[in-house]
Amino acid sequence: MYNGPDFLGQEFHVCYGTSYYNLALYGWNDQTQSLQLAHAAVGQGVTFYWDINYGGASMRICGNTNRADLGSWDHKISSLKWTNACPR
Repeated sequence: MYNGPDFLGQEFHVCYGTSYYNLALYGWNDQTQSLQLAHAAVGQGVTFYWDINYGGASMRICGNTNRADLGSWDHKISSLKWTNACPR
């Protein structure tokens, strides 16, 4: 994840299988403007949440995906978790 558009700015790396219930603990609450999801196997992805503790609106990104602009999700992500519930 990047705190700037187009994969610019500071980076926050999320390792496979890791969940973050409160990104504020890492200084990253509502910071993300772009993201790259790499090395995800078929059926894997990440679910992003507006609120801490996996609350509020959610957005699931599956597979190897690049999002240079998150649109209405800019500066909204407060928690996230890996999922194996993506379509295969």
